[in-house]
Amino acid sequence: MSAWLIVLISLWVFPIVTFFLVKWSKNSKIENKIIVIISGVILLTTISLLTEISTRSIETDWIFLTSYYLGICYFLWRIVNLKSKLVKILGYVLITITFSVGYLSGTIGVLGVGFVVSEFEPSKEDKLDSNLIYKETNLGNAVSHYRGIKVEIFKTFKYFPFLERRVSINKYYGKPGWSELTHSFDSNSKTVKLIVKKNETDSEDWEAVIKVE
Repeated sequence: MSAWLIVLISLWVFPIVTFFLVKWSKNSKIENKIIVIISGVILLTTISLLTEISTRSIETDWIFLTSYYLGICYFLWRIVNLKSKLVKILGYVLITITFSVGYLSGTIGVLGVGFVVSEFEPSKEDKLDSNLIYKETNLGNAVSHYRGIKVEIFKTFKYFPFLERRVSINKYYGKPGWSELTHSFDSNSKTVKLIVKKNETDSEDWEAVIKVE
């Protein structure tokens, strides 16, 4: 829910905030600093996505992710402030399309945004040992034609415990998505065992094993 609100606030607020930011900083010494800061945050976010490194706070992660939209809004407003008429026209066309999609997503499409974000927001988290973390995320929703579970294993850094790197990701559809999934960790073999207990319609338990490298 918190990630959903962060995305919605970004869709509503960033176009307005960046408009005034561009207007306030135009032709001033701080303008270049703003460009460097926004570009730096976007670069840092891109590197973290490519290396699968994130923070231990999902709210912080989503704030970094929304920096892409912040950057788009900021640089679009800068484009329409350029002298070239052709560039200005192109900028206004892009602004109309981008902001229309953003505001429609943040109003009429608010549930759709919620469904998308929910598939990246863990519903269950458990510490397996001193530096391994188990995360479970529900896939699908009440109106989708599928249900499943995404299981991720993260490893924290010894000297930077507020950071984590994903070392394993597995998706399971069907029974694991509809039934209660339990897990256990074997520290000797470095494996995570997933189990869904059988019910009256099943002949045996559903099981899966994840090897943690």
